[in-house]
Amino acid sequence: ASAILEGLPGLQQVAGFAIALAAVWFLSKGDLGHAKLSDFVLPVIAGLGFGFAFVCIDFFSDASILWPLSAARVSSILFLAVIALLQGQSLLPTRSALTWTLTAGIISAAAGGFFALATKYGRLDIAAVLGALYLAATVLLARFVLREYLSRVQWFGVSAALAAIILIAV
Repeated sequence: ASAILEGLPGLQQVAGFAIALAAVWFLSKGDLGHAKLSDFVLPVIAGLGFGFAFVCIDFFSDASILWPLSAARVSSILFLAVIALLQGQSLLPTRSALTWTLTAGIISAAAGGFFALATKYGRLDIAAVLGALYLAATVLLARFVLREYLSRVQWFGVSAALAAIILIAV
């Protein structure tokens, strides 16, 4: 949508987009084992879903930033409630998980707000690619908070994500 409405991004930003794509791939892989075409089906479907959501937030945030974010939050909560009910699980988090659940919700809402602001005052393509690099933060949190092992491939992905951010932002 941005390329049509605002023209193509610069060559440096396109290079950053390509490196970001590679970064997400490396971050999501534990190793560089053999990849099959079927390995790409769910990620492509997820990417299309995220892309559609990003375009919708951009489209509707011109009029109001809070309404599209509220609609997204309510629909996701309703969806998860239906799944929980179908599986016979409680709708409320356990007491021990409540603090983390509320913290994650607040951070997620803030991220959505910042994304809507970024698309309102900047380019959708840049905001979407930078937003997709959240995976680097997730991997780093897993490493330093949960003490999970990161493979060399994942560390390379973190480095590639940082390089992509620099190319896109400068």
